[in-house]
Amino acid sequence: FDSGRLLSADKRDKLNSELSEFSQRTGWNLRIYTAYGPGTTPPEADLRAAWGPLGKNSVVIGYDATAPSLINVPYLGDDALATLKRPWWGEFKGRFGNLFYVREQGEQTAIAVSTQVLMECLGKPGGCLVVPGVPDEQYYFTLLTSVAGGLVAGFVSKLEPQGFVQSRWVWVLLFSPVWGSLYINFGLGPIISRTEDKLPIIQNTLGFAVGAAAPYLVQPQPGLGGLVQIQI
Repeated sequence: FDSGRLLSADKRDKLNSELSEFSQRTGWNLRIYTAYGPGTTPPEADLRAAWGPLGKNSVVIGYDATAPSLINVPYLGDDALATLKRPWWGEFKGRFGNLFYVREQGEQTAIAVSTQVLMECLGKPGGCLVVPGVPDEQYYFTLLTSVAGGLVAGFVSKLEPQGFVQSRWVWVLLFSPVWGSLYINFGLGPIISRTEDKLPIIQNTLGFAVGAAAPYLVQPQPGLGGLVQIQI
């Protein structure tokens, strides 16, 4: 039901074909309607007449271009909720329904991409724990934390042994919960759990390495009042 006229004719036909094929292949009944304000939301009676009864394997997604979030989920079957938990649905709506994403990508792209992601996760045995894909702002955050983890590891590796610490590598080990959490938990974890693309992992690993090397590239310059000289 494209009551809101948010889709072009060819995109609407393509989406109908994909939803029909997905239903026949997996058994999930994924239904979509669009709206442009309260007056354009299709009546529930019309939807049921067109789609039939909604069961445990049914999901209804509404796209309203005038709502604070483009995506609404008026019906979620028990099997769908068991496959994709409530946190997943919250991230799904926040990722593809927020005004910034819709304004940047456009309503048609937001509908098409979110539908593909939903079909991908419903079609997987066991579903998805998180929404696939890494948005640019989330990737930049992971890169920043990877570099920060490297900086921590690099600086503590330069600390002089003292007290019970007899070697510099012990400092690195003692501070491993800090740099390890920044690099592994926040730098690699969100990427590994959301995409199979190896490039972001390589880039973040290089960022960690650069951060760890940075303290060795910056050396105090004697006689300059604490100014530093970068050695390249």
